[in-house]
Amino acid sequence: MRAAAIFGPAATQKNLDPFRALGVDGTVHRFLPQVHEHKVPLLAVPTGSGNDYHREVGTGTVELALKAWEAFRAGKAPRLIDLGFFTNVEGEKRVFCCVAGFGLDSDANLRANAMPSWLKRHGGYILAAVQTIFTYEPKRVRLTAGGKTLDEKVTLVAIGNAPAYGDGLYITPRALFDDGKLDVCYVRRLSKLQLLRFFPTVFKGDHLKIRQVEYLQADRIRIETDVPMRINCDGEHGGHTPAEFTVLPKALPVIVP
Repeated sequence: MRAAAIFGPAATQKNLDPFRALGVDGTVHRFLPQVHEHKVPLLAVPTGSGNDYHREVGTGTVELALKAWEAFRAGKAPRLIDLGFFTNVEGEKRVFCCVAGFGLDSDANLRANAMPSWLKRHGGYILAAVQTIFTYEPKRVRLTAGGKTLDEKVTLVAIGNAPAYGDGLYITPRALFDDGKLDVCYVRRLSKLQLLRFFPTVFKGDHLKIRQVEYLQADRIRIETDVPMRINCDGEHGGHTPAEFTVLPKALPVIVP
């Protein structure tokens, strides 16, 4: 799948040239550092699988993205949304717009990214998650946030600036783009049978009812692990734990219908 990004000088508001990204959530993620640094409005046009960002901001189809562009040209102000920010063990500073995670979901994402594009567009993320359930071994994660500490073996930890990832998995269903908080879904150790029962509940966010799930909100989160764990952010590799997460309030102007 080809991704593209374009700076456009067409009639814009307040003389700000927008940044137009054609692609999926990973495409948006790859250009976030530049867009955030220059504080230019972002228009994202969905062209494939993994469009959770697009759906959340209201540009879930090409037609809706065009509608947003026309509204912007007519003078509609961009919406300001938060960004997640973290520093990984490699010392890299990273921003993300939707969800960062590690554990089973990160392993599943790595598996999904190795699939052909046509398969990813037709349930590839779900297939990868089911396959990973049978191979993943829980690891100990110490999480400190909002005056609370959780310390045990986990299936996964997701830190959400938006409610969904993986093309429709509502892992942090209460997350909002503009509330100045990050939502944390901390899933304690589950057996493989429990995981198979757990997985379908994520499509509607019903997993929050499961006793092994801890859910909280905070503006700063510290993650420590016994062994380095791969961080997945917006479907892309984000280095390894330990890591410190925080939120950048209203840091990104986005063009919406």
